[in-house]
Amino acid sequence: MAGAVVAVMAYGLFLYLRARSNLVTLDVRNAEVRLVVRDIEWQTWEDIFVHPKVEGKVTLKVRKVPLEEVLRLIGEQTGSRGAAVYPLYTTRATLRQLKETVRAGQTAGERPWKAWQEQPAFRFAGPLGDVLRNENQLISVELMGKDAGAAAQALNRFSHDRVVPEDDTPGMVNLKLAQATLPAAVAQVARQVKRDWTVFYLLSPARFMGRPAFASGPAAGLTPEKKAQFDQQFEASLATLSPEERALAQQRREKMEALRNLPADQRGPAMQQAFQQMMSNPGMQAQMQSALQGRMATAIKDSTPDQRVERTRTIVERRKMFENAASNDSAK
Repeated sequence: MAGAVVAVMAYGLFLYLRARSNLVTLDVRNAEVRLVVRDIEWQTWEDIFVHPKVEGKVTLKVRKVPLEEVLRLIGEQTGSRGAAVYPLYTTRATLRQLKETVRAGQTAGERPWKAWQEQPAFRFAGPLGDVLRNENQLISVELMGKDAGAAAQALNRFSHDRVVPEDDTPGMVNLKLAQATLPAAVAQVARQVKRDWTVFYLLSPARFMGRPAFASGPAAGLTPEKKAQFDQQFEASLATLSPEERALAQQRREKMEALRNLPADQRGPAMQQAFQQMMSNPGMQAQMQSALQGRMATAIKDSTPDQRVERTRTIVERRKMFENAASNDSAK
């Protein structure tokens, strides 16, 4: 009996250590994505929510691979994107409310989580943002006198993950980070605003080259509330830039504002012309080509032939959708 007890305790310790390391071992073929995620949750003891619109089969064979990498591989096969969510919360009850919002696939929460969105109104994109996100996932930023919302948006710029403070989080953040991990940064912010924090994971539908109404401009028709949120997120992103990058970002924003204020019949052609000018830049072309080649290599390595055929079909359909949206906007 003593030997059995020791064996059970040893196995329990093994499960605990494996879970805390967030390493995943899987060997599945054409398995439904939610069943695969359930297996991963059992191994890692993490909460992983799958958006209701995420569907598909997963074929995967990995051994002791980090959770974030496994979610990326699953995302490649199911047209989704994995992300870690770091809430700053007051009680377990409010945390549970946020998780229920995420589980239901809602893009905007109610109080005390009105700040929650799957996709922020503004995510600093382009070469500057991509360099930060792709290089090493470490954060170097100086935040002085920022509220929790602005600090969270500044941290969000460094990754595809999300830092989400509960509504009306008090206090100001004064923080100087050099090559810090996101969890370490979140811990320091939480300590300064006197909030608990945790992490859970989400698989949500991946965006494809922006929204279908791209030709109308990503910020066309913003409500005053959304406009204020857009401005707050932009200012938070500026806090992480060098003076040169900040000037470039301001120039881009002014161009977007000018395009947004054009009459509807002029906005579509002007947006298309601006996009063509941007894509004709040699640096942008090189970056896009490198990113495309990387995604193609990953898709070939991490998917089955049937999944690659389905992905190609989806890309063709979405390309037609964007072309039709652009044509319709130009005709108005």
